[in-house]
This record gives sequence, structure tokens and C-alpha cells, in this order.
Amino acid sequence: MKWLARPRKKLLVSIDWVDVPQLHCLVLAARLRGRSLPLLWAVGLHALAHGHPRQWCSNNRPESCSLFTISRIMLGRLKLAAPRLMSDGRSSVQTGDRSGPKDLDRLGRKRYRTFLSRHGARSCWPGDAEMFPTGSHQRRGRQLSKRTVLYDRHVALGGRMVDFHGWALPVQYEGILAEHRHCRSSACLFDTSHMGQIIIRTGDPQAVGRVTTQDAARLKVGRAKYGFLLNEAGGIIDDTVLMRIADGEFMLVVNAATASGDFEWLSGHLRRKAELIDQSAAGWGKVDLQGPLAGQVLAGLTDADLRDLGYFQVTRAAVCGRQCILSRTGYTGELGYEIYAPGETISDIFDEILADGRVKPAGLGARDSLRLEMCYPLHGQDIHDQVNPLEADLGSFLESRHEYIGSAALARIAETGPARKLIAFTTRGRRRARPGDEIRHAGQASGTVTSAAFAPSLDVSIGMGYVASRLAEPGTAVTIAGARAEIPAVVADKPIYKQGTCRTKEIL
Repeated sequence: MKWLARPRKKLLVSIDWVDVPQLHCLVLAARLRGRSLPLLWAVGLHALAHGHPRQWCSNNRPESCSLFTISRIMLGRLKLAAPRLMSDGRSSVQTGDRSGPKDLDRLGRKRYRTFLSRHGARSCWPGDAEMFPTGSHQRRGRQLSKRTVLYDRHVALGGRMVDFHGWALPVQYEGILAEHRHCRSSACLFDTSHMGQIIIRTGDPQAVGRVTTQDAARLKVGRAKYGFLLNEAGGIIDDTVLMRIADGEFMLVVNAATASGDFEWLSGHLRRKAELIDQSAAGWGKVDLQGPLAGQVLAGLTDADLRDLGYFQVTRAAVCGRQCILSRTGYTGELGYEIYAPGETISDIFDEILADGRVKPAGLGARDSLRLEMCYPLHGQDIHDQVNPLEADLGSFLESRHEYIGSAALARIAETGPARKLIAFTTRGRRRARPGDEIRHAGQASGTVTSAAFAPSLDVSIGMGYVASRLAEPGTAVTIAGARAEIPAVVADKPIYKQGTCRTKEIL
């Protein structure tokens, strides 16, 4: 660490390097030698984001650091210190006055989480995700209840583990920006084993179609379709992908946070009409190979002819010599394949794919920024059971040829049109909005931000949120009421990133 004395008792702090496996965040102080220091600069955060040491800036000036420089962070009266994990698993900071470690949980969660969000915590995954040192699997002294079968591999690869709906998952390895850009240019491998896999075996496909928006009876074997589980009011219980893997067998892929609830909901509605198997609970895992080179990488590892496997198609195939379910789907906007297999099998597949030098592992952070550039909604954040598909601008995914739970309510809403709509927006400059920020038009409150992040592919800050339907037209100027200032923004066309390769026919 270096302290720089400035004229008139102005003090700035700079960081030579950051040992990321040991320092999971930087806690900045507001007092030095008894003097109040309310304004601090944190620099060298490129190292924090990318996971390797780096000189903090040029010319000994914190202002010259161009990547991930955070300024004007107010954290009360702590002294500069490196965070560590207390013996009971709580986050703490060792203060300079030798008074012992300070429990950050007692310092004010709002301030602590605001700081974490500046490192991508809140923008990278929904809810109150908390960051932990590499290898930690505790939260406030309690071990996380769920680990994927690939947990040990993530730790060995240097993955920074976080709590995601009770699962210990990596938010990043090398760094969110690096992983994002590598996925756009080459290929990345994601562990998505936390997602639910529900096998539905039935001789009555129409029964499945009555509980999902996807018309299961018309869905051909080897095809997949995006859709929803809705309540009677048309609210989105979950967004799903329904795959028909055999004549009388379907697989429904659901979100981790709603997986158990979805299984119970389906069991209640399909009683005596279908056999349901919770495949994820039976130990199956899932990995996603995504990126423009994904086809080239996978072609040498599978017996499936990838040229015949079109977008949103699915097949049973051998990958790395092991039987699995393979679909050409994804959540990044790039050419991608999702591989479903039993636990031990998915571990071997994960290792063999990563042995290819063109592939890098990627975490939740890159997955979130990639999906946000494509304007893919995140359940629990952009969509939930109080939002219907018409409001979420997802009406194109609804089937009009069959009735399902919630279809009558949606028909009534469609007659007058939804009062609000989910929009995408870009902001001017790199300053970004935060989930929960107010969206204003002509000085009047009009809606709320639901997702926001910096878009590495476009070098702008982007987001999504709900506004009055009359303001949903692309090009409409709006303002985001941030915590410290109003941020000019404009409603954008979807998707914001338009060079994705997910539908490409040039597989190899």
C-alpha cells in the first residue's frame, strides 16, 4: 500500500497490487492518524477484476487509472485495511488502531453492499449475493447447503465463490470483463448445474401444454421452445425451456430459485397424467459451452453432427465418449451448447472441454453481462409472478393455438394493452444505473430499473426496467435517478448487442 500526501492536508490512497485470492474486496477507510478523510480513491481494481497483480496506475496519480477506478466512496470512519474472513465465517476488516477486527455486518449492510456492487456483485446476479474469498463456502458461519458436482474444480481453478440462491457458485475466475470478452470472441464454459431439470413422461402431451405456454403436443421430437409457467392472473411463475427428447418424454429446464416450487406446482397439476422426475436432484449436472468457436471445440468431442443440430434443437449424443443430452441453446447470445449428464460424467466432460486452449471457464458475472447485452430477462429480477409476458415484452413467445393456465387473463390484457413495458436503455458515459433506481421522463417518475451493468462489448452502460407503455418506443429520452446524480439515458432497440452468433449456420 502507498499513501500519498497532497498539499493542504489532502490525502489520497493507492494500491500497488491486489492479491485476489486473499483479498475478496477492498474496504476503504475514512480516518488517518486521527484526521477525518471522507474522500478516497481506490485504484488498481483492474487486478481485482482480472485476478492478477498489476501496477496501480501511471505517474503515481490515482486519477490516471482508467480501468475500474472507483472514486468518492464513503465508508464512515474505518481505517484502510485488507479484509479477511473471521473464524466464524463473517467478513471483517483489521483496523489500523490495533483494536481488532471489525465485523462488517455491524457497519451497515447498505454501505457494505454498495461497495460490493461497485465490484460487480449486485449487477452480476440477482438478490443479495455476497462475495467470499476463494475457496470459502460459508456465510455468517453457516456452510452453504448446496454445491454443484464441479465445486472443487472451481476452487482449484481460482474461482471466486458466491452464494447464489443457496448454491456455492463462481462469480468469476480471471475476471468478469476478460471472461465476457473471451465468450464473445472464442468460447467459455459455464457451470449451470444449479438449474432444475424436470423429466416429464406422459402419453398425453396436451396435458403438459395446459400447464405451460409451450404447445407440447405440437412440439416435435428433437425440438426445444422457450416459454413460461403462469399463474391464473398471467404472472410469470418461472421462465422455462421445454425440450421433447422422445415421443412421450419431455425435459423442462427451470431456474434454480424456483426449481423445487416448480416441481411441486407441476406435480399438483399433472397428477395421474404424467410421471415427473427431478433429474437435477438425482445428481445430474449441466455445463454450457458458449461462444463463436463453441462448435469447433465441441465437434471433435462428440459423435453428433453439429451441422444438423439447429438453433433450439436437442438430441441424445456422446460427448467425450459419455452419453448425455445435448441442446443448441444458451443465455449469452452466442453460438452455444448445453450439456446435461450425470454428476461424474459432467465432471469428466468439464475437464476435457477445458483442456482445449480456446476455452476458458467463466462465472456468473460474465453470464449476467452477456445476457443483459442481449436483453434476456432474469427471473426474480426482471420478471416474476407479479409481471406478465406482455408487460415483459415477451409476447412473441406465447402460443395462441392452445389454452393454458393464464391464457384467459393474457387475452384480456391484450385487448387494452399492458400499462407498462420492460425496456432496454443505454446511458451516456460509463456511469451506470442500479437496480431499484427510478426512471424519469420529463421530470416525472415513470418506472424502475430492474437490471443494469457495464456492457464490455459496447463500452457503454446499459440496463433494463419498466416504464409506462407510451415511453417504450426506442429513442425516447429518459433519466435515471441515481444515488448521487441523475443519469441521462435513452430507450434502446432490443437486443442492444446485435452481433451475436446464436443463430449462425457457420458451425465449423
